[in-house]
Amino acid sequence: MKRTLLLIIIVSSISVLFSQDKRAFVGITHNAISLGNPFAKGPIHPGIDVGLARMLNDHPNIRWFQTYRLGILHQSDVQTAVPLYSEIGFRYIPGGGFAIGPQLGLGYLHAFSASPTVKQNADGSYRKSINWGRAQGMVALTLGASYGTGNLRYFLNYQLMLQGPFVSWRAPLLPTTTLRFGVTFYVPKKENNE
Repeated sequence: MKRTLLLIIIVSSISVLFSQDKRAFVGITHNAISLGNPFAKGPIHPGIDVGLARMLNDHPNIRWFQTYRLGILHQSDVQTAVPLYSEIGFRYIPGGGFAIGPQLGLGYLHAFSASPTVKQNADGSYRKSINWGRAQGMVALTLGASYGTGNLRYFLNYQLMLQGPFVSWRAPLLPTTTLRFGVTFYVPKKENNE
């Protein structure tokens, strides 16, 4: 199932490379393990994500788009994770460059535990083992606002992400809230001058 999902994301991502209207983006994130205020518990949990977006329509006030994201997030005492996912988004632009809208994402997340990984020997003692991480699925709901001027669009997004299975017998889903800010810019089209 996880391999199939990853394959679907990779294959569908190839279409954005050939899209005529695409934007690249970079975002800085703060990731908290809570369901409310991302600053409610403890220190800053840094992250970064990059990707491409393609516009699915060309209406001046209502935009549908698809994103392809790759990132890394660190949650101290819990994990470091690498999400690879795609989102479908809607943006309402009432005027003046401002826009608001939701996004719904689905994808793959590879999590590396912050705890040491151990294996039990035949005599009952434990030894450290290599932490190759765990393959997991993820779903994300994002609400965002942005402001566009010229070639740039600045954004601020609030995201709820569920990853799983986290610890199947104790906590099958791990909720993470993310506050993301960043910039989106147009990718110049290659001109064929042959």
